[in-house]
Amino acid sequence: MSIGKYAYGYRGREVYAHQYVPGNVTLETEAGKLNIALETGYPYEGEMRFTLSQGSYAMNLRIPGYCKGKYALTLNGEPVRAEIRSGYARIEREWAQGDRLTLSLSLVPYRVYANPRVRADIGKVALMRGPLVFCLEQADNGAPLAGIALNARSELKKVDRPDKLGGIVEIHAQGTRPVPQPDATQYLDEPAKLEPTELIYIPYYAWANRGEGEMSVWIHEF
Repeated sequence: MSIGKYAYGYRGREVYAHQYVPGNVTLETEAGKLNIALETGYPYEGEMRFTLSQGSYAMNLRIPGYCKGKYALTLNGEPVRAEIRSGYARIEREWAQGDRLTLSLSLVPYRVYANPRVRADIGKVALMRGPLVFCLEQADNGAPLAGIALNARSELKKVDRPDKLGGIVEIHAQGTRPVPQPDATQYLDEPAKLEPTELIYIPYYAWANRGEGEMSVWIHEF
């Protein structure tokens, strides 16, 4: 409930956008009373559209680490360059009333690997898109999830699913799972046979809405 208090900050004539929360804010700065509006579908979409007040001040927009420097800025539809300071793109100028500053962030799916000091996750990988963590759920991938592995060479495909769980983005990837062996003993003389499978990831926040079942964030990669 308090996230709105952390969305913006200011000091002197410097204005900072820390969290990209849509809405309007009024700031009492040394540049005067500034009204800033933000339109965005973040974190599901990567475009932040600011409408700014007239005045002489600097806008500092946070560039998340997951972007790896891949972002674009436009002012009233034209490309604009910014200075990077401590992870923020800084633009200082004399702003006109109603100027439109747009920040576009890269939101491609990517892999995250566990620190080897985390014993339970050694050698495992998780998937993210932007700031959102994704997971595998039994409802999409069957059970047991412990035997599933992600192909290290697999493309990570973003799939829009407006019809599912209130409207979500999925990540699809290629992996393997053990071939079922219902008559096998506890121990085998050779490794279990594997079969290819398509892995379907959903946002972590959306799990546990389709009945009881397994869920996993970290899985092995081969």
